[in-house]
This record gives sequence, structure tokens and C-alpha cells, in this order.
Amino acid sequence: MDEITPLLCSHSPRDIKEVAVALQQCPFDIVYAKYMPIGEAYKHLRNYFLEHIEYTHYVACPDDLMITKEKLLKLIEEIDKGQYQVLTGCCNVDLDEYKDVLNFTNNLPHPTRMIPGKQIGWRAYNWTHASAIDDGIIQVPFAGMACAIISRDVIERVPFRDDREYNKGEPNGMFGSVDVVWNNDLMKAGIPMRVHTGVRFTHLRHGGPVEITIGNGFLKFIRAS
Repeated sequence: MDEITPLLCSHSPRDIKEVAVALQQCPFDIVYAKYMPIGEAYKHLRNYFLEHIEYTHYVACPDDLMITKEKLLKLIEEIDKGQYQVLTGCCNVDLDEYKDVLNFTNNLPHPTRMIPGKQIGWRAYNWTHASAIDDGIIQVPFAGMACAIISRDVIERVPFRDDREYNKGEPNGMFGSVDVVWNNDLMKAGIPMRVHTGVRFTHLRHGGPVEITIGNGFLKFIRAS
């Protein structure tokens, strides 16, 4: 494989200092999509990546995930050796009830939401307990994008979408789940989702609603130092 030149792409509706500091210690360029809804952020980040052909791989960097240089370089080393199209790390689902549960499943969740009294949705996650899995690279039906490294050809073939077309009529601001839709689209395209279970990041998310800032969004580029 030719030399890997990744672009770290962070959808960032929050300002979590320790996450930003850790990410900026990685020796690669970063582009942030600040204060945008998740679907819009991923669209802008993908377009930026596609326009800059000097980068070989898109790296999904959520703004509440502690991505360290050591772990990122481990994923890059493995994707280079294995010539994988997609390889992601994993993380705790949250810091509370699911702190010992990892963010990949043995089922493929459908993008439709589960709405009591309104409809029966299909979004159900059979999460993996951290104690039930050995370290290694495995193929799974679904994984959240915890520092997912994605080759340029996959980014070209499989765009990012949110779940709005599956959940019409919901209140504004209820759209999201780019990872669920993308994993479904990846499966339809015949592209494997692989997880390195030994590269585990800390997800700084608590259970319940997430407070974010939306409005006056913009892209911010930081050149690696």
C-alpha cells in the first residue's frame, strides 16, 4: 500500500478541551465542522476530504472521544498491514450504565427510531460487553465510528447520511445516527466493517440527552505541527 496520509475529521458541536488537546497532539492535519447538525457536519467534512486529494484516508473523530496519538498510530499501522478499506477502534458506549459495554454489535440496527405510542422502530443494539471479547481485528455488522479510518474509495462510494428519511415527521433536531445509516449503506455496498477490539478509546458521554451547540457553523482547519 502507498503511504497513508490521513485527514482527521471531527464533527464538533461541543468544545471539550481535553479531547481537542489530545487530538491536536496527533501528527496529522485536522478539519473541524463546528456547531453543525451531525448530518450537515459529515456532509461538509466529506466534501472537504474529497476536494483535497492529498489525503488518502478519512478519520472520523467525534468531539467526545479521547483519541490519542499512540492509539491512532496503532490503527494506521494495522490498516496499512491488512489493507483494510475500513478499520475502527472501539469505545465504551457511555460513562454510566454502559461503561463496560463496547460500541459494536452482533446485529445491524435499522435507522428507524423506536417511538413508544407512535410506531415500532427497528433500532436495537446488541452491544458487546468488554469482558466477552479478546483483542484483535474482527468483522462486525455494526460499529460506531470510534476513530474509524476509511479509505478514499469508500468515501467516494458511500456518502454519509443521517436518518431523516426513515423518521419523517419527527421534531426538528431529532435527526442523527449517521453511523447507523452508514453501516447499513456499507453493508449494501458489500464493504466489511472491521473493528480493532484492542484499540479502546474513552467516550466522554454520559447517559441521557446530550447538550450541544448548533448554529453559525463553520469549518476550521489545523495544520499538523
